[in-house]
Amino acid sequence: MASKQLWRWHGITGDGNAQDGMRWAESRALLLMALQQQMVTPLSLKRIAINSAQWRGDKSAEVIHQLATLLKAGVNAF
Repeated sequence: MASKQLWRWHGITGDGNAQDGMRWAESRALLLMALQQQMVTPLSLKRIAINSAQWRGDKSAEVIHQLATLLKAGVNAF
């Protein structure tokens, strides 16, 4: 199994509205399939490089706690 990569995308929904976001996917092809399932026609896809040095151990717990709070509040992460 390949590791997931972070992608930034811009596209158009089925009703013609512009939409953009970020999403984890194992490949460009899988990202395209996921967006098409959401009825989004992608206009641009860009892989975002994640530097492992940016993920410090002391910040990981804080980030996970903040994400858990958002998910409990009903914010959809994907």
